[in-house]
Amino acid sequence: MQDDDFVNPGLFAVERGQELFNQKQGQNQQSCASCHGEAGEKLEVKKISQFPVYNSDTKEIITLQKRIQRCGSRITSQSIATDHPDLIALETFVRNLAHGEKVNVKTDGPVVTVLKKGENCLKHVMA
Repeated sequence: MQDDDFVNPGLFAVERGQELFNQKQGQNQQSCASCHGEAGEKLEVKKISQFPVYNSDTKEIITLQKRIQRCGSRITSQSIATDHPDLIALETFVRNLAHGEKVNVKTDGPVVTVLKKGENCLKHVMA
């Protein structure tokens, strides 16, 4: 079902995400498309396929949702809440742009420390 664009229910989220991507907001009436192109064509699909990524400045793992939140908050002074249906739709639209790209999440280097903390935290919670 996920291979057929006409029956895949996930594509409703992609369509909704594209609507939101092009929706003008804020005092300057800008949208995500103002910077990234109406169909997201100015986004780098190889970079999209690398999310989540490690930010060495903040020493945290940045999900695609968080990246979209931060970028969107530059357009408006408000940020969409994590896992809000609109943010999920935007994330689905953006991630769909990289459909067919090889997933290339980095799990080596400085991110190892953050991943270990997460593993230890999970072990503590599960105990």
